[in-house]
Amino acid sequence: MCNMTTRIAAATILLAAVSCRNSAQADRKASAQTQTQAQAQAQTHTPIVDAAPPSEVELLIGKLRSPNRDPNPNRDPTRDFPATFDHVAQKQVGRAYEALVAKGKAAFPTLIDHADDKGYSLSVHSAVLLGLSVGEVCKTIIEQQVDLAGMTYKSRSGADGAWHPHRSYFSQYLRGASSRTKGLRHWWSKQGHLPLKQMQVTALRWAIEREREIGFRAPPDKKVYLDPLLAKLKQLTSISSESSKRASP
Repeated sequence: MCNMTTRIAAATILLAAVSCRNSAQADRKASAQTQTQAQAQAQTHTPIVDAAPPSEVELLIGKLRSPNRDPNPNRDPTRDFPATFDHVAQKQVGRAYEALVAKGKAAFPTLIDHADDKGYSLSVHSAVLLGLSVGEVCKTIIEQQVDLAGMTYKSRSGADGAWHPHRSYFSQYLRGASSRTKGLRHWWSKQGHLPLKQMQVTALRWAIEREREIGFRAPPDKKVYLDPLLAKLKQLTSISSESSKRASP
């Protein structure tokens, strides 16, 4: 009897130990599951801290996208805006344009990144009411600050008697490029290290050489096509020289 009682007691103790061990394992498993769920929940709701906020230039470029639709997408022979065109809302585009110009060269890399944006931005009066994309406007903002030549003729006769098309400074980078952005990046890779004034001098010198290559059939042609460029270059280099003198100790 004593032996039986002893065996029962031992078995009871063994079962209790096993039960405690199983209970502890279950507690550890439950705790691990709870911790895993908490980590998963934390990962789900934790914000991405390394995502940079949009720059001011990015935000301004976003405002170049018009709240209106292109009023003449098919380039029909009209120069009139439709009655539905919201000119008041369109003013945001003009404000963004001026703000981006005021940023100067600092905005160029981001403008280049958006040079292929096909969203509608604004319309200008040409032979027809011509809509311009955000990308075209980004390129124009750069061009108007760098290319000061101001030549607007479509073509002119040269010293050889043939007609020569007008080519802007940036045409050497954009012609043959697979996209506007790639062409402008090519320009930036060569000129981006220069101050804006030096970029302008480089562009003017290119335009002067272009007009000299075409040549002039008569002295009046030289006065129209070359002399204004030479005057601009002289003025620009004089300004640059005066600025350098002031900066010198």
